[in-house]
Amino acid sequence: MLWSPNRGSPIQVGASVVSPSDKLDVLGVTFDKQLSPSPHLNSLFKSTKAMAALSRRLALHLPKDLLKTVMGALVHGRVGYACLVLPPRFKSTDPTNVLMSQLQIGMNDVARAVVGSRRSDRLKVEDLIKEAGFTSLNRMAIYAIAMECWRALSLRDVPDGPLNPLGAILSPPTLLRTPLRTRAVTNGCLPPPLKRQMNTFVWWAHTCWNASPLLRSANTVSAAKRAAKELAAASPF
Repeated sequence: MLWSPNRGSPIQVGASVVSPSDKLDVLGVTFDKQLSPSPHLNSLFKSTKAMAALSRRLALHLPKDLLKTVMGALVHGRVGYACLVLPPRFKSTDPTNVLMSQLQIGMNDVARAVVGSRRSDRLKVEDLIKEAGFTSLNRMAIYAIAMECWRALSLRDVPDGPLNPLGAILSPPTLLRTPLRTRAVTNGCLPPPLKRQMNTFVWWAHTCWNASPLLRSANTVSAAKRAAKELAAASPF
């Protein structure tokens, strides 16, 4: 990513000229010029419409259990990819992201196609998603963030080696540049990575880490997964 001193002007990089763009594609995820994942969320919403139509067609030929397996793999594979960039809600009082809500509605329509219900049936959304074998978008995001945070802070490339770059960003010595002796840090919690709350991975990661003593104490991947699942299950749907 490059910034031009003159907004909107091309940048010369060696023999190449890089022109400005309103979007940035990174490993299959599209960001806008404010580095918001809004284009990615809109693309996922369109995908859920296609998946709902596919599910209704497959329901004519597949047993329900097999349909759940197929559509669950499609939904979690497509929507669950890059959940780290999605803004989660840790409390019911947290503001709701409009595009996240729209995408969850799309997932709900896929679930209705899988279980054979209609919107007029007025099924509780949480029960609908559970019956279809899906996980809510918000809980998928929190699980993914919690696991990535645990890997960054707990795993090393070599035994007793340094943290990976993400772990170094999240760890207290790097953030504060001085040793910190507080009850929070001695309990394994992380200090706020920024002066104020922002929709960034480092803020979400520190929130997940501090909210789960089980995640902080996990010594194995399986233990971390159990802690992340518990944290996600306790979060808003």
